[in-house]
Amino acid sequence: MNPLVAISKYVQSIFGGKPSAPPIRNATIENPAMSLQDPRTWDELLGGTQSEAGVVVTHETSLSLAAVWQAVSLISGDVASLPFHVYKRLEDDDREIDYNHPAEYLIADQPNDETSAFEFWRRLMTHALLWQNGYAFIRRKGGSGDPLEILNLLPDRTTCKRDERGELFYVTEVDGQLVPIPAKNILHVKGLSLGTGEGYDLLKAARNAWGLALAAQGFESKFFANGSQAGGILELP
Repeated sequence: MNPLVAISKYVQSIFGGKPSAPPIRNATIENPAMSLQDPRTWDELLGGTQSEAGVVVTHETSLSLAAVWQAVSLISGDVASLPFHVYKRLEDDDREIDYNHPAEYLIADQPNDETSAFEFWRRLMTHALLWQNGYAFIRRKGGSGDPLEILNLLPDRTTCKRDERGELFYVTEVDGQLVPIPAKNILHVKGLSLGTGEGYDLLKAARNAWGLALAAQGFESKFFANGSQAGGILELP
């Protein structure tokens, strides 16, 4: 099932179109949730952050750096290659794989109809490495029963919040609308964190280092393309 369709059906079936979590309002020009005068707003809207080198760095452009690509590719690939299983504890304090558990097939073989286990875990780890937050939606039978499928969520379209009682829930964007999802239905792989919520975005921490590397990479490419000569025009009065 398409991830957007699955999430939409889940919200309609469980909440009846009226989420139990606090309502989420989309920002408008007339009543913006974020100030358009705040540079951080435009960084979020444009999907990047400008470094001190003057280069706008995004999670996608950072992968054009060989070191970043290699690190993310190696770590995510190695983690996705590991065996994932559900185990049950035996009487002698030993354990064995519980093949009858409803989540065993999902995490070990096929999380959903369109994604293999390797692809799912690799994508989740890629998000967790670059964004320091990897999110997955667990669609359950009847909304709170056994898991039926697990779907990757976009890390730049998903965030965690707390309601008035302090209970944790997640918000993701579906068809342009912000949809709240109970925390029990979200698998959150969080990286280094400065608080109890989300992991600290790696792009914000490494933007100057990556921006300098991208600027140097671009300069060197143009320099060699110009025959290793720095051209210019000198004017005299």
